[in-house]
This record gives sequence, structure tokens and C-alpha cells, in this order.
Amino acid sequence: MEDRAKRFLQYVQKSLADAARLSPKFNQYLVVDVTFDEIESGKIGDHARKKLFALAQKASSFTKKEANGDEHYWPMSVVILPRVYGLRPDHGARDTYLPSIIAPLMLMAKLGRDGALSPETAIDLPAIIARDLLEPNRRGIVIGSVEEADAAYAIQEEAATTWQDQMRRGVEILEKVSGVAYDDFQIERYEEKGNGLALLSGSSPATFAIQRLLDLLQTEDKSDVPLFEELIAPAEDIPLLTVAQQIDASSGHLGQMECRYPLSESQREALMHHLAPAAGKNLVAVDGPPGTGKTTLLLSAIATLWVKHAFDETDPPIIVATSATNQAVTNILRAFSEVKELDGPLSGRWLDGIHSYGLYLPAKSKRETFDFDIHEIRGAGGDAVFDAQRFEEKVALDEARTQFLGRMKDAFALTENIDLAKAIKFLHARIRDEVSSIQRTVRTLEEIASLIGYDDISDSALADFRSGLEQTRGEYAAEAERASGHLNLARKFRAEWASHMASESLLTSLLCLLGLRGGRKKRDYAFCTKAAESYAKLLDDEFSKLTKREEISKAVESLAGRSQRNDVEAKNRIAGLEKKLRHLDAAVDIIKELTGGETIAAASVQDALDLGHRYAAFKLATHYWEARYLHYLQEHFRQNDAMKDNKAPYRLMAQYRRLAMLHPCFVATLFTLPDRFTGYRTRTEAVLLRNEIDLLIVDEAGQVSPEIGVPSFALAKRALVVGDVDQIEPIWAVPGHIDGANALRSGVATDEASLQEFRDSGMSVSNGSLMRIAQRATVYAKFPERGRGMFLSEHRRCWKEIIRMCNVLVYGGRLRPCRTDDGTRAVLPSVGFIHIPGISRMRGGSRDNPTEASAIAKWLALRKATIESAYDEKAIGKLVAVVTPFFAQSRRVMAALDDELGKGHGITVGTVHSLQGAERRVVIFSPTYGLGTEPGSTFIDRHRSILNVAISRAKDAFMVFGNMHLFQPAGQHPCAVIGRMLFSDSGNEISGVPPELLVPGQDMAPGSLISTLDEHRSVLEEAMATAKRTLVIVSPFLTEGALMMDRVEAGIRAAVDRGVQVRVVSDSQLNKDQAAFRRCTERLSNVGAQVRLAINQGVHSKMLLVDRSWLVVGSFNWLSAVRDQDSRWSRHESSIRYDGDEAFGMIEKSLRDMRDLVVSQRTGR
Repeated sequence: MEDRAKRFLQYVQKSLADAARLSPKFNQYLVVDVTFDEIESGKIGDHARKKLFALAQKASSFTKKEANGDEHYWPMSVVILPRVYGLRPDHGARDTYLPSIIAPLMLMAKLGRDGALSPETAIDLPAIIARDLLEPNRRGIVIGSVEEADAAYAIQEEAATTWQDQMRRGVEILEKVSGVAYDDFQIERYEEKGNGLALLSGSSPATFAIQRLLDLLQTEDKSDVPLFEELIAPAEDIPLLTVAQQIDASSGHLGQMECRYPLSESQREALMHHLAPAAGKNLVAVDGPPGTGKTTLLLSAIATLWVKHAFDETDPPIIVATSATNQAVTNILRAFSEVKELDGPLSGRWLDGIHSYGLYLPAKSKRETFDFDIHEIRGAGGDAVFDAQRFEEKVALDEARTQFLGRMKDAFALTENIDLAKAIKFLHARIRDEVSSIQRTVRTLEEIASLIGYDDISDSALADFRSGLEQTRGEYAAEAERASGHLNLARKFRAEWASHMASESLLTSLLCLLGLRGGRKKRDYAFCTKAAESYAKLLDDEFSKLTKREEISKAVESLAGRSQRNDVEAKNRIAGLEKKLRHLDAAVDIIKELTGGETIAAASVQDALDLGHRYAAFKLATHYWEARYLHYLQEHFRQNDAMKDNKAPYRLMAQYRRLAMLHPCFVATLFTLPDRFTGYRTRTEAVLLRNEIDLLIVDEAGQVSPEIGVPSFALAKRALVVGDVDQIEPIWAVPGHIDGANALRSGVATDEASLQEFRDSGMSVSNGSLMRIAQRATVYAKFPERGRGMFLSEHRRCWKEIIRMCNVLVYGGRLRPCRTDDGTRAVLPSVGFIHIPGISRMRGGSRDNPTEASAIAKWLALRKATIESAYDEKAIGKLVAVVTPFFAQSRRVMAALDDELGKGHGITVGTVHSLQGAERRVVIFSPTYGLGTEPGSTFIDRHRSILNVAISRAKDAFMVFGNMHLFQPAGQHPCAVIGRMLFSDSGNEISGVPPELLVPGQDMAPGSLISTLDEHRSVLEEAMATAKRTLVIVSPFLTEGALMMDRVEAGIRAAVDRGVQVRVVSDSQLNKDQAAFRRCTERLSNVGAQVRLAINQGVHSKMLLVDRSWLVVGSFNWLSAVRDQDSRWSRHESSIRYDGDEAFGMIEKSLRDMRDLVVSQRTGR
């Protein structure tokens, strides 16, 4: 193992130990009760001390430490939890989603043999807040944010010297993070318990398997782990495969698990780079944004390797798909259970009870239920329990064999009896036929491409090429005709020359012998002169100048020979071209037979292979491996009465290879995987099964923190890593300053400059991810500006107007909308917003907004029937999700939905983690931040992934319910980017929201409802006619039609003439036609109105404020709404009027809010 790998292993070990300290797991067998008096005095009693010592002894039995006496245990590193809180039952039932015990403050300590506590000096932060209670997290309980905790840590003084000093500092940190005095500190739904807890430092059941893997890697004599070392090393640039190389690589694409649709262009490109990796490289990262078919790609890679091993008649491959979260693993298992198959003789499985192609490897203690079929193996070796065990005894095997062979005979209409050996041979021959067809087709495609060019393998290119050949053949035929004519003339000329020489008189010949050649020369000259005229096409002027008979004869023979050669060459050119045409026609016939006579386009050929020979090869391989599995059992039981599974390394791998004949892919979390690939030479001597996984697939790798994901690469030979760094980030367990210290101590960084470089590389456990590491290690780069690796670009989930927002926000226009529905928008607007002027509140370190929550719940209650009817009465809980950045708001929204819809509504509500890998028809986003929040300053704007995840999960509609001032379209922060698209069309504003929810601030007593166009127009007229001192009209949009239809200018002029101060508040950025908008503002200014335009935040409220006596608020745009009820642009709007004391306070608050939004517009006066 290289030094770099060793240093990184040490770094990961330190990180896991710190993560365990910062996020302790309260397993009843691993914690010890301690009293408040013991904690405050700094002296642990004998009972607790002895229990901690016993736990330390037990933990040491799993390591290589020498245990010579007890001295090496002391002083012992422990974590003291001075306050512990237990979950309060709700009506006698305990919430299974929330943790049953939490402890906000952790004090890192050394425990002496005498029970004395002292500060842990080896740790940079001996007093710290539990990481899993800081936002963001997945647990649902929040007392503060990571940013607030980091700020509290940063101002700590020098290291504490006494236990009492450390206690004091811990209390100060908790107070700063939570904003609550220590004595008043409470957690909603939890009660303080009457004691504290102590546990061993750095121990976590969740990461135990990973920690043991690291121990084994560092202690085994031989630790060659090439894939692990490739992962952590930066790659060199290698150009992407050319089209020709990709087509060549496609001959190795042998299997397709999905029968409904072929691979897309970018999926195929990614798979080819996986199948034909650069020399010596075994890892490819694939950047897979949501909805781009990551699962289809992974299933194709799995199917191909399964078919290849069947074709090669080797052992089945060990393929493992993994990720860090249970949800991600569930999504993988669901994909295997939902594989669609064509009806036909090969469909299904030929062993009863086997359904899924995936085999789940859960943790020993994990008990889960799924709403789809899965197969799992609990335990390992002789302790294992799995579904296929039903076949692994003699009687059941006989039944399964009979059943399998019967189904095979039916599938292939076989009449003769066969046994398993013949079945295997028969199925392998059929696989060989399919593979041969695949490879023959690819070779044929290459032949066509070599003729017409790789840049454009299409019917039009073929037609152009054929047309060119036909034209060339015509030219060749003309040349051949000319050559043949020349040959005939040359032959005639040669004959005439021969005749000329033969007709020479005897006297002339005798005189030549005597040296008197004048007569011959004169006669030959006459011949040549006449020939030059008669055979001008053959002879040039030089021929007539020849005087010597030998020269003339040589010239004649040369002419004849040249004409003969030209004739042969011309005929050969035609023959060669006709051969090329015949060859091309034959190749085209082969391709068109595959594509149904339609096209020779490369994409269509590959698509046809996917749905034809590759799918058939996969189904044949499925039954081939079933036969191999039964044959394995048959041969085993000829010599044994039972299986001989145990955890010895070779027997454990034999068990896995056997089960891989039925399930091409094993599925496990990254927390469990190392344990599943650890064998035992003896009961306590563990052996790591290094490099035994043929293909490791990591899904959602962007969510995997490095210390969780990287170690398992020591178990595999090759890897395909899929993820998206712009989706959900990892929940980093280790703060940056602790991580930096670990990096320096372990040697992965040596100074501040190299530490910053290390953090920028994506390898840091405080800001990196497995996806970023895999990208760094991939030699290919489809879009270098997004990092190395391939990129999936065809998006099929969302409507184009929805995914466009993600494309602009994150993906730089690289996603191609490819949804193929009929285009009907079942829910409108498909991209929508409604301004909810609520007030947000801090709630135990998190944030909520009751007005926003109420608006969402009431709107869904009103639209429930409409939404369900649009989707064939499917329950709203399967159609809608509500996403918010804050857990407190998710609870507030859930409570509001329970009130409006009843507790069985089933709507998913939560932070972005609640929609991990999922999708809904409608997604509502609740930003939560209330009025007065400065745009660009929110948590949402610090992480593009929040909006990207929320938007990309919405298939048919994405809607924002909240303070739309946050989305003021000025700047490049995420909310501004999305705001520009939300506000690009006034039709995106959502109607039908109860008007009382559009009132800024807190709830008010009921007012009078205004619900018709005529009522709104009358109220506007009344406001202009009765105002005495001030009139404020808040209308985000302005149109000349509305000004004219309601005689607004005359009404304002009359009010101004009475001494009324009239102000119009609007937003220029929301109005598309800027010229028309300027004309409106000039017209209003010309009649005395003071026009105020938004500058800091957008204007989204629609209000009339009349003096200090009454106001109207709602969804009606006072100076732009269409006044013709029959217009297709007319919408139902409603508002509420408040009078008296209710109005006075609301007007004062609204005026204060607007002062921060607007500036005066000076036009026309």
C-alpha cells in the first residue's frame, strides 16, 4: 500500500472517532448512568467506573491491542453528557421517527482509575454540541445551526485546565447556540431525565464495521488495494472515446435488464466509458442529475457483467450496489423489484419464490418492511437466513429441478428429456448466439461507418454516400469505355505497324543490310506521319518525329501495353466499386433486418440491440445461472447431506458466489458492507475480503461523506460511482477545525496551503463527498467545468419549464428536457408562486412561519379534489409534497395539514432529505423566512442544492408559497435566479388562496369579503373618492388598459386636488413591457401620484391603504387586472376589507414594511 493511502486511512480513522464522539448513539448496552452530583463534582462513582471499564475491555477484544494488565486502559477517554432528554409519549404512543434520547452537550474527558474527570487535552474541542442536533440534519430535532455552533467554538478561550472550567465553557457554548439560558433550556416534545450519561469516546455501533475494516487494512501483512488507491489519487486527463471507439466498445455491451426503453445517448456514452476504461483504470464517475435515468444505466452495467460471465462460463460476478442512506438503498431495491419484462417463453424466473434481481444484505439487527418484493440474506455463513434456502435440501432440490426443466422444455418446445448439464449447455449456446448477433451487428455498423464516415451514421449520409458511389461508377464506366476504345485502337495500330513492316520490299531490306537505310526511313516516316493523323487520340506529336525503326516499334509496343493496363485498371475500378456497393447493401440489409427495415442510424441500431439481442441475452443468462445454481446444489448433495456454509473466507465467498447465480446484484448500506465482506479464520481472527467484489456501484454518491464511502473501495476491483454534487449534500459529522487538525496530524496535509488544497479537492470529511473524490479520480471529463466524469443529460421527469429552472440555476443548460407525455398540464400554473406576507419565528434553533403553513394547508384543502381528479382519483398523499429548509416549519406545515385534511392525508412534508430520490406530481416550497428578511442573506441562498432538489422532484408543478421578497430578481444568488423565472410571466401567480392569508403579519379578526370584479372596481373608486389624507395603492403590475377602464387618472387627480397624498407602489422588474410600464408611471405622475418602485425587494402584495381607517388586501392587482370578465386572461380574485382598529395597526405595519422596499420614481413632474 502506498504511503498516501496509509496516511489517508489514518485520517479516516481519526475522523470516524471524532464523528462518533460528536454524534453518540444511545445503545443501552454502551452507555452508563451517572448522577448530576458525580458530573458536577468531577468524580465518577465506583459502579459507573467499573461498567465503563468493562465496556473498554469488551471493545479491546476487537482490536490488535496487547492486553498485558489493566494499566493501558487508564486514563480512559470518555464522553460525559451532563443533560439527557427523553422523548415524551404522545397520547401513550411513542413517535418512532424521532430519537428516543438526545443529549445536546458533550464534554470530552479523561477518566482516571480513581474516577476523577479531567479535560481531554488531545481533542481540540473538549466541549461541543451534538452534531445531529444542528441544522441541517435528518433527525428532526434542532437546537441551532452548524454556523452558530462554529461561531461559538471560534471564540473559546485556551484549553480548559480543570473539570469545572470545562463545564462552564460547555454551558456557555450551549447558551450561545440555542439562545436560551442553561437553566431554562428545554426541547419541544422532550423531558429532561434525572441523570446524565457516560460512554466510551470514539465508539459508534453505526460505523463499527468501517472502523474494523480500517484496522484490518492497516494490520494485515498484505494489503494490496488498487481500486482504493486509484480512488484517492488525482487522475490524469485522457480524451473521451471517439465515436469509433464507442461503437467498438458497444460490442462489449452484452445485456439489458430493462425491456421498455433503450439507453439514451448520454447513458450509452457513460456505459461505453465504463466498459472500455483507460488502461489500468477501473473507476468511472457519472454525474447524474435527477430524472436522467441513473437507474437504467446501472441496471445495464449489471446485466452486461452478468451476461459476460455466463458467456465466458466462469463464476458469476459479485456485484454490489450501495449508498449511505437507507432511503437510497431502498430506491435501489425498488428498482430491482420493478424491472419490467416482456411476455414470452423467457419471461419471469423459473424457480418459484424468486422474484427480484437484487439481494439485500441488511444489518443483523435491522428489521424493515417494504411495500415491494425483496430478497434478503440475514447473517452470513452458517448463520445465514435467505429465501433460496428453500431449495438447499435434497427433496426441495428435486422439486425445483423438475419444475425448472419442465419450464425450459416448454419455453423452447423441446421434446426430448434433458438434465441440468444439458440445460446449461443448451442455454449457453443460445447466449453465445445472442452475443454473436450483438458483435456481428456492431462489426457491421463499423463496416458501414468505415465507408460513410463515423461523424454521421444516418440514412441521409448513406444516401449521399450511395449517390456518390453511383456517380463515381458512372465516371468509372466512362473511363472504362474510353480505355477499351483506346485498347482497340492500340491493337489496330500495332497490327498496322506490323503489316507495314511485313510489306517492306526485299530490295529495301537488302539495302538496309548494306547500311543504306534511306528508303526505309522515308517509308517509315510516311507511316508515322499518316499514323499521327489517323490515331491522334493515341499518339502525340513526338511520335511523328521518331526516325529509328527500333524506337517506333518500342513506342508501338509501349502504347499497346499501356492501353492494356488502363483497360484492366478501369475494369478493376468498376469491379471494386460494385463489390463495395454489394458489401454495403449486404451490411445495410443486416442492419435493417435488426431495425425493422427503417434506418441504419447508429442510435437506432444500438436501441434495437438493447431491446432485442441484449435483452434476450440477459433473460437467457438469468435462466442459465438458475440452471448453474441447481447444478451446483445437485453436485454438492451427491457428496454431502447439507450445505457447509460458515464464515471462513473461502466458504463465505462460495456462499456469495452461489447466491449471485440467482441475484446479479447485492445491495447494502456503506455502514453494513464492510461487515458482510469480513471472514474469520478463527472465531476472533477477522480477515478482510479485499478485492473480492467484481463491480462496486455507489448510488447517490454526492450524499456520501468521504469517511463513510471511501473505505469500502478496498473490497472491490472496479467501481461505477453515480451522483450529483448539486443535489443533497452529506451531513458532515466533523466540524472544519477538528477536521483540519486531523488532516495535519495524519499527514494528508502538511501546512495551511496544502490543507486548503486538500479541502478544495473534495476529500475532506467536513466539506467533501465520495462523488467529488470519484470525479477527481476519473480520467475522463465530459464537462470539465462540472468536474471530471461522464454526464447524463436527458431529463424525463419534469415539464420543461420546471427543469429549466434547475438548468439555469445549476446545470448550465446541459440538461435536455425529454419528457414524452402529451403535454397536457394537469395542474396550473406548472411553475407558480403566491406571496404570503407572514412572520417567521425562531423555534429551538430552527425556524417556522405559521402564516405560510396555514396558507399551504388551506390551499391544498381547497384544491384537493381538483388535484386528485386530475390523476384518476389517486390519493393526494401520493401526489403532493411540501419542502422547506427547516424542521420546525415542516412540523408546523404537518400540523396545519392535519388540521385541514385529517391525520391520514399522507402528504410528505419535510426538508429536502425527505424527498431523497423521490418525486411527486406537485411540490410546494415553503421558504419560511418572513417579512423583513434581506434577500440573498438566507440559508437557502448559501446552498444551491436546496432549491435544486425541491424543484427537480416536481413532475408537473413547482410552487412557492411564501415571502416573495426573497426572490427579488436582482443578483446571482439562488433565490434571485429562480425569481427571474417565477416572475417572467404574470400567469405564474397562484390564485384561489384565501384572502385572509394574504394579510401581512399575524392573524386578524374576520373582515368583509370582496370576491367579484365589480366589487373590486367599486372599492377602488371608493378609495379614490373618500380618502382624506393618504391613499396608498400597492399594485405590482401596471397596465394602461386598467388605468383607462376605471378612470384611475381622473380619480387620483381629484384626490390630489383635495389635498390627499396618493402613492402608487409597483415593481418595474415584474413588468415585461418596460416601455408600457414607463408610460403608466408617467401618466400616474402627471396626475399627481407619487410613484414608488421596488429597489431592495420585490413588490408582491396587492393592497389599498386609505388614511388610517381602512385597508383592502388580497390577490387583485388594482392597476393591472383585466377588466373584461369574458377575457381568457380574466381570473377569479378575492380580497378582504378591514376597518377600524384592526385596520389601523395593519396600515402602520404595512407602511413600515414598504419603506424598506421602495424609492421614489421621479417622472413627469
